[in-house]
Amino acid sequence: MPILTATIAWLKALIGEETHDQRGFAISSETLLWIIGIVLIVGIVINVLNGYIQGLLAQLG
Repeated sequence: MPILTATIAWLKALIGEETHDQRGFAISSETLLWIIGIVLIVGIVINVLNGYIQGLLAQLG
């Protein structure tokens, strides 16, 4: 659930639901680390699935 909570908080910040300072769009370090972590996890899952599918296709041929 923490990943979902962080994602929702990031989306709220992205659409401007929270206050902004004079610098414009600001993102916290924690939010940035969550985004990087989520992207890395998605990339790993995609690569694992791709490898699995490639292995199945190699068995067919």
